[in-house]
Parts: sequence; C-alpha cells; structure tokens
Amino acid sequence: MKKLLLIDENQELLEAMKILLTLNGYTTEVSIKSLMIKEVIAEFNPDIIIMDHDCRSNDDKLFCEILGSANNSENVPLLLLTNKEGYFDYNKYGYKNFVAVDFLKKPFEMLTLQNKLQKIFSLT
Repeated sequence: MKKLLLIDENQELLEAMKILLTLNGYTTEVSIKSLMIKEVIAEFNPDIIIMDHDCRSNDDKLFCEILGSANNSENVPLLLLTNKEGYFDYNKYGYKNFVAVDFLKKPFEMLTLQNKLQKIFSLT
C-alpha cells in the first residue's frame, strides 16, 4: 500500500483528502507545516509528499528547504497543490532537491488528484 504524506495548514482540507485517499487504498498521514517535518518524514517514510504551496509566502520557501534537507526526502516525489496558473519554476521555490515535482492547481477534483498520483507512481 502506497504511503502519502499530506501537508497543509487547512485542517479541513487535510481531513477530507485523508478520508478520500484512504478509501482509495492509500495509507495517509497528515501534518501541518512545522519545523518538526523532518521527524514526521523519518517516522512515516512516505512514498509521495502532497503539499500546499503558497507562491507568495517566504515561509513556504523556508519550509521547503527544511523539507528538502530531511534525510528520507531526497527520493520522495513531491506533488504541490497551488493557486498558481501556468508555468511553475520549481527551482525558484527551493524544490530542486526532490526527485520528481509536479503540481495540481486548486481547486481540483479528486479524480484529477488520483490521476496525478498514478502518473507519479508510474514514473518512480
């Protein structure tokens, strides 16, 4: 069973995603953005990290640097949930340390999220 780490500041969105993804056969763990993320990754050892990204926030860039420096994160694909339209420069926001990065524009349909996950799993 594939393990998904869901990171967001919106607790309601986290719980809704957790329920739907669990019903679709994934093992999920939720986390708010915090400096303890290294410990969460080490303990849960996710196959994919799904994370909200606010392109306007300097805190998100710092968080991604912390996330990217976690021992177990270098081979973990990252799926970003964002409001950003069009081209997304991953390196600009500190995601260059991740093996695969993709994004999903919010709001999104659950089927679209499932299709993105299948695509990422087929590439890794």
